[in-house]
Amino acid sequence: SMLKSDDLTLDPAVESLLLEHFTQMSRIADKENGNGREVRNIIEQAKRKQALRLQQSPGRKSPEQLRLLTAADLGFGN
Repeated sequence: SMLKSDDLTLDPAVESLLLEHFTQMSRIADKENGNGREVRNIIEQAKRKQALRLQQSPGRKSPEQLRLLTAADLGFGN
């Protein structure tokens, strides 16, 4: 998977939100669904948000912090 290849993990609270998002996407019948482009875009955007979040957080980051994508990284919540 894209997350494993980038050595990333999802906050467990995010999994259900992401699943619901993908379920809603699948209800929209258009050429964008089913090809993975939207998933890749979501992950790439989350990685950029994660980098900004980590940059704004002072101090040394643990390996777990560097791997974790949060709800905010994925655009859910604040």
